[in-house]
Amino acid sequence: MEVNNVHNTLWSKIREDSKVSEHVRVSLQVYAPNDSEVYLSERISHLEKEPDSSHENQAHVENLKGLRAVLQTLMANIEIADKTVRLSYMNFDEALALFLSYRLNAQRSLLTDRHQKKRFMDLLCHPKNGLPVYLLQNQFVVLRSGDVDLDLFLEEISQTKDDREK
Repeated sequence: MEVNNVHNTLWSKIREDSKVSEHVRVSLQVYAPNDSEVYLSERISHLEKEPDSSHENQAHVENLKGLRAVLQTLMANIEIADKTVRLSYMNFDEALALFLSYRLNAQRSLLTDRHQKKRFMDLLCHPKNGLPVYLLQNQFVVLRSGDVDLDLFLEEISQTKDDREK
């Protein structure tokens, strides 16, 4: 019971410390995106070599792999109008679906589960294993990096806002 209280306190603290405003959270992860990817890969490799094959260890590895996949997607370069730009943002639900695809027994119902969405946000904001991102209005995951081109993202936000107003 005491372990649950410690975990609940940790997650509450992460939620409190990462909240910028009602609609914005910023991850507590201090690594740059490339360093974060290296850290996650090393952590996964280390955990997979451990003899501990407990459910908790396996679930942790699955979470780390899912987070790394989201980060790699955010860091992907795409070609637009003869220009290469970093993707830098994802729809939150798409990021959650990608994250959950690394769970061995994930149910489709987890995609709409409020507790799972909250847990995913907490994992994204974790100071050690999280990603260097902003979470905006529970709709977008945006890479926090100095080399991000926000033009595409701002266009997406304006389209989303226009769609909501119709």
